[in-house]
Amino acid sequence: MDESASTTVELPASRTGRWLVRTVPFVLGVIAFGLVLLTSQTIFPYLSNNHDEGVYLFHARMLEQDKLWMEPPAHGEFFNAWFIVNDGHKVYPKYSPVFPALLAAADILFKDMRMALALIGAGVVVALYFVGLELYRRPVALLGGIFLMFTPLFLVQASLFLAYMLSFLFNLLFLLFFLRAIRREGLAYPLLAGACIGLGAFARPYSALLFALPVAGYAAYLLARKRMPVRTAALLVAGAVPFLALTLGYNYLMTGNPLLFGYNAYEPADKLGFGIRRFAPGLPDIVYTPVDALHGIIVRLESLPFWVFGGPLLVVLAAIALKRHGLRASEILLAGIAGAVVLGSALYWGNNPVSTRELLDDMGPFYYVDLLLPLCLLGARGFFDAVRLLHRPWRRGHRAASEASQSGAPPLTTAVMLALVLPLAAANAYLLWRALDVNFRYTIKHAAIYSPFVNGRLESALVFLPTPYGPFIHHPFGYLLNDPSFNGPVVYARNLGNENLELMKTMPERRTYVYQYQGKFSERAEDVAPVSLLRIQPVEGRFLSVDMEAANTTNRPFVWAYIWNGERTLTYLLDDQSGSGKTYRFRWYVAADRLYFDGPNKGRADATIQGLSGKTTLNVAVAFSSTRERKQQEIFEYRYWFAEKDGMLTLGAPGEPWRNTAWPDDAWLPTDISSMLRAGVSVVPGF
Repeated sequence: MDESASTTVELPASRTGRWLVRTVPFVLGVIAFGLVLLTSQTIFPYLSNNHDEGVYLFHARMLEQDKLWMEPPAHGEFFNAWFIVNDGHKVYPKYSPVFPALLAAADILFKDMRMALALIGAGVVVALYFVGLELYRRPVALLGGIFLMFTPLFLVQASLFLAYMLSFLFNLLFLLFFLRAIRREGLAYPLLAGACIGLGAFARPYSALLFALPVAGYAAYLLARKRMPVRTAALLVAGAVPFLALTLGYNYLMTGNPLLFGYNAYEPADKLGFGIRRFAPGLPDIVYTPVDALHGIIVRLESLPFWVFGGPLLVVLAAIALKRHGLRASEILLAGIAGAVVLGSALYWGNNPVSTRELLDDMGPFYYVDLLLPLCLLGARGFFDAVRLLHRPWRRGHRAASEASQSGAPPLTTAVMLALVLPLAAANAYLLWRALDVNFRYTIKHAAIYSPFVNGRLESALVFLPTPYGPFIHHPFGYLLNDPSFNGPVVYARNLGNENLELMKTMPERRTYVYQYQGKFSERAEDVAPVSLLRIQPVEGRFLSVDMEAANTTNRPFVWAYIWNGERTLTYLLDDQSGSGKTYRFRWYVAADRLYFDGPNKGRADATIQGLSGKTTLNVAVAFSSTRERKQQEIFEYRYWFAEKDGMLTLGAPGEPWRNTAWPDDAWLPTDISSMLRAGVSVVPGF
């Protein structure tokens, strides 16, 4: 490895100086710990826009309850969750348990899982510093650690409940112990190197493989040149084998096949290579091609300079280091790691920016976290190279330097360093502010959409959640997590309409709510719709009445009342000369085998509904139209869950409110319609 000096700056050799040198990694670690913990608590109190965080938290809670998997819950269709495998025998997250185990340990020891994030972040900074010591001299290692610590990509990813930073830590430790193993005799370092990459492979197999390939290539080169003993290579493999065996054993325990990872057990089409891919069962297919892979590389490499310390300036400094020193062993190894990560990530279809564009914009190119190693170290080395290059033109010999010192002027080297530090720091301050600001906007959004739960402090509740992204909970509302035992203060379930009444019967001690996001959900931080919790209670009887009061807020002349079930509609014209502010009162009588209308009307429009279908909800509505033909109308509707058994009817009241501003062209959205339409359900006495 290259041991040449990259700068003339040396730390003091006095006893005090040596003590300061020994404390450098500790100081770096403490500062990094504080920065990560502060960022996680203040910028991501409700988690981030990456909904995978909830999967790791759920996994950690399982491990805290001494569960590697759970038995499939009764009524499991309500609890089908994002990235949670349910094979009919076991329920478990698709990810490895390594990162969740650390979260669980932090929760047990410190009562705060975020402590694990801070410790991992501190470990990454300290590990990079020591890797820098192996590859270059101490000033480069120190500056590289500082660059990393304030890098936007590092600070954002280290503050999330995601495993990218833990994988980076294992990779750095592997490289550190490998470098020490090839320079020092003994058993410990090669065994530790193998253990770290083996554990990294258990945590994130593909990330560990990509990082290890260039290192393995370098090891093969050293073996061929007889510059590394065969015993060292054997010990390295021996250190990795137990953890690789543990990975295969865990796979066998969970999936029944040592080579089948939970990732693929959850969705077989979520794999490497090109072709048809999917995030999860039930979602649309995505065709991933080599063109998409190339596009992904370009987009991510374009964005990367704006997520590192100093932005493009750091990339320029890294280029200076490469140009001045050429591709020596250190640079070849770092460049090899960078190339393997970039090209290897392209084989994973998640690299397609179309699928992950918003996450890329908000959180940076997180698949490229390992590139922070070469960028920070080469950038630090290039910084000192740039100092020497800028120092040289103004050098006037020892006499001029002495005169400047005697006059009280700062040394020229210090002035040149400041000339470089100031633009780097200014650029990074802007980039860091931008990265934190864009994510804090999501915190503002999340504070609004989770306010009923944060402010309400629900106890013994059953909450039915909307599922705008497919047949699973915890996506997109990842902050609303179930306790793995389903006995927490709140149980969250998918809103399945009429079937909800069956789940309610199994939890009679819980109050039932529907969480309403009153609009179309989107991932944009600026898109925030009103939210509410609607309390639902069952009303039972053989004959029920639904009393309605409608107000015309549209100024349209034709007013219709209808009830819909099972693709069948019973419709009445209430008025053909209506106007703004005019109100109407009417009533629907509902029984298992018949429906009646009572109210002002000009006549019935459609056939009578004879017998209710349990496949759909029972929807009562009022529609306002400009024409008798109802080619376009604004509709306010309540949707009631119902069940019928032996002539006894159960309705979940009140109904869920929905609105369509221009049916049939516009979309239905859950909306508070109480100012336009009110409804109450009661049992008709005597039946």
